[in-house]
Amino acid sequence: MYVVRQITAYHQGRLAQAMMLKTAQEELRLAEQTYRAREGGRELVFDANEKVALLKAKLAELEAELPFLLGRMPNELPTLPDSSKPQARRADLVAQAQQVMQLTLAAYRDGRGDAERVYAWSRRLLDAELTLAEEESDKIAALEAHHSRTRTLAQLAKARFQAGQVGQEDVLVAAYYLAEAELRLAEAKTE
Repeated sequence: MYVVRQITAYHQGRLAQAMMLKTAQEELRLAEQTYRAREGGRELVFDANEKVALLKAKLAELEAELPFLLGRMPNELPTLPDSSKPQARRADLVAQAQQVMQLTLAAYRDGRGDAERVYAWSRRLLDAELTLAEEESDKIAALEAHHSRTRTLAQLAKARFQAGQVGQEDVLVAAYYLAEAELRLAEAKTE
């Protein structure tokens, strides 16, 4: 009886998750159409895409439980990433971080989002670029790019503050991030 209840709960949860995913995919499609028609911002597309990804992951997690509920081993166990191609995976991380960084910065420029989110993605992009850096000049270039992004963030925060879109906190936070990036770059250049 317990197993039947577990399977019933699994089935209901899976159906609900699949419906939520279908709805989120439709929201993503509409957000993309709205963005293409220049009636909406990129942040809507980014948020909808993020929601779809989370729901897909949750659905996959649920589906992975069924074989165990039935007392069977799954037919296909998840495979670990191919450790013989770490550079390719690192390059993928850089490309993904660049895309999110561009979307996040554009959203902030358009008056949405906050300085913390922009900085977090600039930092993730920097970290990804540093994993690819083989030469000291590559590391300096990554730090310079991060510095440039934080400088842009500080300028945007100041402009948004003057326009009454954000509080003084965003200006101070962005100034801190810029100072931090400047310090890190200066330290790397003296090593």
